[in-house]
Amino acid sequence: MHPSKLFSALILVVSLLLVIEAVVAADYAIVFDLQLIGGIVLGLTALVGLARYEEDPIVTEYHPVLLVVLFFVSLWILLLLYEIVLQL
Repeated sequence: MHPSKLFSALILVVSLLLVIEAVVAADYAIVFDLQLIGGIVLGLTALVGLARYEEDPIVTEYHPVLLVVLFFVSLWILLLLYEIVLQL
């Protein structure tokens, strides 16, 4: 998989989890707080990254810094899932 596509997909998952966490934290009511707005904006930028990964890639190759970033984004996803489960 192209590294830019993988990065954008992970960021899209993070944005979806941020939106879900904001809705769950507000007792299933949509309250426009900073986390919800940030999740929506992050999701839109991830969709742009997924659509344009061939023409204008975010990253072009797998190198050690990208692997560290991918590790911490994956860790962020796990922590968001943990927080969502705790709030249910």
